[in-house]
Amino acid sequence: PDVKLGLLQGLGRLILGEPDAALAALDGSRSAAADLGRCAAWVEKGSQDRALAACQDALQKEPKNKIALANKKWLTKESR
Repeated sequence: PDVKLGLLQGLGRLILGEPDAALAALDGSRSAAADLGRCAAWVEKGSQDRALAACQDALQKEPKNKIALANKKWLTKESR
């Protein structure tokens, strides 16, 4: 499967408010951007723990990713 196409489809589904379809489309993508897409989809589904795990996956790939760092900060505040 085309990984970039999956990323675009996943983000599009997320924008449309379809987190399950977004997660399915992002399934083959292993980039930090895809991890951030999964993070957003899990937030939409109400699963903070899975969202944080996806955010941490992004940070393992790109430790200085500002979006991932901001999401991690927000998610850890929300879970308190």
